[in-house]
Amino acid sequence: MPLFRRRASPPDAPAGPVRTIVGSQSVVRGSLSCRGAVRVDGAIEGDLACDDGVIVGRTGSVRGDVAARLVTVAGRIGGSVTAHGKVELLAGGHVQGDIKTPRLVMNDGIAFDGKVGAEPERARLARRP
Repeated sequence: MPLFRRRASPPDAPAGPVRTIVGSQSVVRGSLSCRGAVRVDGAIEGDLACDDGVIVGRTGSVRGDVAARLVTVAGRIGGSVTAHGKVELLAGGHVQGDIKTPRLVMNDGIAFDGKVGAEPERARLARRP
């Protein structure tokens, strides 16, 4: 048995490092899709799809739909949010749109205007072919 084991990523964290950063002085117009995790500190005017995690920082905003495994919001999203793992709204986070996820965490000091659809993880996995 090894003395030191490599730690697995916690299920609430992106599986890998943040590979794409939209800086605070950047504006992306149009849809963005990426592999790995993305951090948004600037603005995206269009849909955002990522196969791992999406982190919208305090200065970040997305005007469009967001889809990822994990979504963490400290900034603003104006559109629907779909996460296959979890959505977490941090203090100061604002979502104006529907959220669909099996796990939702809402901290104090958030703003949310929309509907929530929570699909249990087991039911979703059972439907896979």
